[in-house]
Amino acid sequence: MSANQIPASSVITADIATVKYFLSAEGNPNNDEAMYNIAAYHAQQAVEKALKFYLREIFGEDENDRALKVHDIATLAGWLQLEYNADIPSEIIDRAEEITDWEANSRYGHSLVTTRESILSLVPLMEAVRDNVREIEEKISKGISVSDSDIYAGEQDNSDLHNLYGTERL
Repeated sequence: MSANQIPASSVITADIATVKYFLSAEGNPNNDEAMYNIAAYHAQQAVEKALKFYLREIFGEDENDRALKVHDIATLAGWLQLEYNADIPSEIIDRAEEITDWEANSRYGHSLVTTRESILSLVPLMEAVRDNVREIEEKISKGISVSDSDIYAGEQDNSDLHNLYGTERL
C-alpha cells in the first residue's frame, strides 16, 4: 500500500457508517425513504469494495482489469468462486442481484429501492467482511502471505453457483 492509499477496511468502514447513519433516527429523523436509497448504495459499495479487495490483494488481479471495473456483485462473487475457488458467504451469493440493484437504482431511480429492514439485515455481514479485510491488511503489512483460506466464508451453501453464474471467466 502506498503512503497516500487509504486502507480498504477504512473505506468499507466509512460505507458502513454511512449506512448506519442514514438508517438511524439521528441521520434520518423524519424517516425519509429517500435516505434508504443512500444507505442501500453504500451497503452495495461496502460489499463491492470487499470483493474487489480480495481479487486484488489475494489473487493479484490488476487494478486495470475489466472485471475490477464492474459493479455487479454476482459477477465479482462468481469470479472469486469459479476462477479462484474462494469461499464467499452464501448471503452475498443469495442476495447478489438485490444488492447490485441498489447501486444503480439508488442513484438513478426515483423510487425506493429496498426497505430499511433489508439493508439493516446486511449490516452484520458487512461488518464481518470488513473485519476480515482488516485482518488480511494487517497480515500483508507484516509480510505474512495470504491465500483464499483467509477470506471470510460465512455460512456456505453455494451449490448452485455454477448454474446461476456460469463457469467462464469474465
